[in-house]
Amino acid sequence: MFPYPSGSGLHVGHIRNYTIADALARFYRLKGYNVLMPIGWDAFGLPAEQYAIQTGNHPATFTQDNIKKFKEQLLKMGFSYDWSKEINTSEPAYYHIKSLQRNWIGLQKGTFIDFPVADKNLTIAVFTKSPQTLYGVSAIALSVKHPLITQITFPDKQTKINKFFANFVVSEYGTGAVMINAFAPEIFTYKEILNLVSEKELKQNQQIDYAFASRYDLPIKRIFQINNRNGKISGFFVNSPLINNLSDKEKAIEIINQYLEKEKKGQKGEPIPVIHWESGEKELIAEQELPLTLPPLADFRPSSQYYAPLQKATD
Repeated sequence: MFPYPSGSGLHVGHIRNYTIADALARFYRLKGYNVLMPIGWDAFGLPAEQYAIQTGNHPATFTQDNIKKFKEQLLKMGFSYDWSKEINTSEPAYYHIKSLQRNWIGLQKGTFIDFPVADKNLTIAVFTKSPQTLYGVSAIALSVKHPLITQITFPDKQTKINKFFANFVVSEYGTGAVMINAFAPEIFTYKEILNLVSEKELKQNQQIDYAFASRYDLPIKRIFQINNRNGKISGFFVNSPLINNLSDKEKAIEIINQYLEKEKKGQKGEPIPVIHWESGEKELIAEQELPLTLPPLADFRPSSQYYAPLQKATD
């Protein structure tokens, strides 16, 4: 559960919903399941800000007081939360949550790239561990459960797509993939890429990719030239404008990533947090200085003289 501690205490709605969740958690524990039942406080947002303005209480003070009160009430109710995983979004330690997630889930080095869908104000985000092969992309396979499926599917293909959602096999249809749309990425504008939907997720495997491309008549683009001279094998990238003639894979990845990052910043705007100096210049906070802990403010109330209360800080 993740309540925001901006009131005087829990209300009947909290108790009702939390009781239902707790009953389910206990039920599945009794059935032998490992149940994750964490608790946290959504203490750093608009509800806390509004409560501070209405009551005149400083958010840094009343938030901690309210959390203490909420916690006492939850403990009295006997809910089976795992208090060892308690989080508070107003604490600087919470800013490191993504680092904790990386250590927990397992770090995967790779590149995210957004492919815009043709004739629609939509993009498909793709993660790849091999950005140096982007010039060889001829299709993208989407899971039938992808949230964009219904928005980018040709109307005459929707019936076939719907059959993928069934938990049984329709014998007269079989299995496979359906072309649902085509799109051209802005960065690699010299080609169009087919967009396919499949009932199975494709692995990054050359044999599977080749078999898939052959079955659906997709173009197989040569992006690497292999030479075998006197038993010594070497090679270099071809048909890849940014990295042509390079033989170093890591250098190719670096060049592609730098280009994509440059384009991303131009399209998506500046990262946060950013220092806005009085001279008009902007400076990114260095990674080693993160998380940025905001200075305490005695006066947190809105004012027509300032865009935000933080402008009142003198440190």
